[in-house]
Amino acid sequence: MAGFAAGTTTDIVARALGSAMQRQLGQPIVVEPRPGASGAIAASTVIKAPADGYTIFFGPVTQLHPIFLANNPVDAAKDFAPISDSLTAPWVLFASGKLPVNSMQELLAHAKTLPSGALNMARTIPNQDLLMEFVKSATGLTYTSVPFSSQNQFLPMLINGEMAFNISLFGNFQSYFSAGTIKPLFVFAAKRSTLHPSVPTAAEVGIPGVEAALVIGFWATRGTPRAIIDKISGASIAALSAQEVAELFKKLGYEPLGSSPDEQLRAYEQSMKLWTQAARLGNLKPQ
Repeated sequence: MAGFAAGTTTDIVARALGSAMQRQLGQPIVVEPRPGASGAIAASTVIKAPADGYTIFFGPVTQLHPIFLANNPVDAAKDFAPISDSLTAPWVLFASGKLPVNSMQELLAHAKTLPSGALNMARTIPNQDLLMEFVKSATGLTYTSVPFSSQNQFLPMLINGEMAFNISLFGNFQSYFSAGTIKPLFVFAAKRSTLHPSVPTAAEVGIPGVEAALVIGFWATRGTPRAIIDKISGASIAALSAQEVAELFKKLGYEPLGSSPDEQLRAYEQSMKLWTQAARLGNLKPQ
């Protein structure tokens, strides 16, 4: 059960992994998109399904937490049985190529020459506002957060400089930043990306202790027997070594994970500590 529409990145990845997992499990895997409510519709379906391992959720789960989503909240640590995280991509702060900056330090210097809040940040999801709470706290940067419903809606404005910056993933802007139209300033990660090693980390630009990434994985109905969980987990991890899966991940800007169920649960709980801290910094409420 994929939480996003057919043809989206999550759906494409789910189908590639599902095909590779079929060879490991010896039975067909059907990817069923159930878009809506940031994945909560699909998640709710899995939660209510029999705990037999035949209906599992594939997608990111942090945005389902009540801290992000006021309606139909899902806390993966309480409502799911962990299986395995398959892929990850760090959040990245991108600046418009029209700005006279090539680094976070230059962006901060440029902001000081402007009235407070003059820089506009395009945002589509709460994660972006939450991460900016750490940036504001560490640097004093002032800006105006401008909401949009999709990347396509704000992208022309980011390119022409009407929007100064946005937090997104490498894969979303790859063709643009390779041409200099949009510039990656830093990654919210402890280490530089292996796919884009020239981009510094948050700590390197003066924003320490902030590690945040989009993580996509498999989760089962709570109460699913551990033997079934381990079998699916093993198949999902083995699928990551398939050539077609590795090539797809690289093309889309993702890196493979392949965690155990216990590792997946610990990583989720750790990430929610960071998001909760950010929400407290900005006194932000779920939408």
